[in-house]
Formats: sequence, C-alpha cells, structure tokens
Amino acid sequence: MKDRLVTPSYCFILAANFLLYFGFWLLIPVLPFYLSEVFSAGNSTIGIILSCYTVAALCIRPFSGYFLDSFARKPLYLMAYFIFMTMFAGYIIAGSLTLFIMFLRNRFRLNAEIFFIFACMASSMLPWMLISRCVFVYHYFATVPMIILASVYVLKHYEDKFYYIPLERGDMISGGAKFVPKIKFIWLAAAIVLFAVFYPVISGIQVSR
Repeated sequence: MKDRLVTPSYCFILAANFLLYFGFWLLIPVLPFYLSEVFSAGNSTIGIILSCYTVAALCIRPFSGYFLDSFARKPLYLMAYFIFMTMFAGYIIAGSLTLFIMFLRNRFRLNAEIFFIFACMASSMLPWMLISRCVFVYHYFATVPMIILASVYVLKHYEDKFYYIPLERGDMISGGAKFVPKIKFIWLAAAIVLFAVFYPVISGIQVSR
C-alpha cells in the first residue's frame, strides 16, 4: 500500500506555510505606501526600513542553518513560527521604529542603496558558512544579483565621478580618466574567466586529472 501524500499533517503544514508567506509577502509591497502616506517618509528612509527585514535575516540565518543540521527540526520550526507571529504585534510601535531608523540615518549618514545591497548579499552568504555539509555554486545563486548590483553601483559611481561629470562641465579629461569607462568590460571579462576556471570546484563536477 502506497503512502498517501495528502494527509492531515500535510494539509496543516501546507496551510501554515501558506499563511506564513502570504502574511509576510502581502506586507512587503504595502509597507512602502503606508510609510509614505502615514509618516511622510522619504525614499531613503523607506529603503532602510525595508532593509531591516534583510538585516534580521542576516542575524538569524547563519545560526538557523547550523541549528537545523544539529537539532530536531520540528520543535525549531514551531518555535520560529510562534516568534514570527509574535513579532507582528511589534507593528503597533511602527511610529517609534520609523523615528529610530531616521535617527540612525541622520546620525551615521547611512547610504540606503549600498546598505540594502550589502545587507542582502551578506544575508544570502552567511547562512552557508556555519553548516557542516558541503556547499556548491547553487547555494550562492541568491547572492549573484546582489554582486551585480554592487558592481554596477561602484563602477557607475567612479565613471560619473572621474569621466561623465567632468565631461558635462567641460573639464579637461586626463588619459587615466578616459580609461575609466572601459573598466566595466575588463570587470565582465574577469568574471567570466574566473567563473570558467573555478566552475569544476564550485559545481562539484568530476574532471579527469
């Protein structure tokens, strides 16, 4: 007799996960409009507040991977689910949270764009640093978009600073500054070459000696 897929336990887990992700992902697209209309928050402030979700993942994920490999998963799942539901009660202090984030931004001069990029990058990399099993390239696929965004951000910053802005002002462009727009092509070529060189290692593919 085959084991049934659709069982009461399966339905409960399916409903729990649906409600968990539905509640979270329903909040994410609505929160920016709420902050803008109710608290008159600017784009940078909204970006920093949304990145708090990523910072929370950055703090939790490195340890969650280790705990899931070392202890029973069901009690950990139930405890995390209970904490997640409890955290929603914290939205009643959203006004204080907004003021706190605005204070941090003004006090430490946080750049919302680069802060968000590196927080996302770290949260997708750190979970795999403490687990005991072997990891490969597909474990880091979530990091690739953040690496691309960070690279584009840095390259565009220096292109604007040393080439395009002086060019618009009519300043004299030095030979070194004229080379700056070409760096992105060197960067791309280096990324392709390094990916090809290290692909057997990061993918676990078997190669002949």
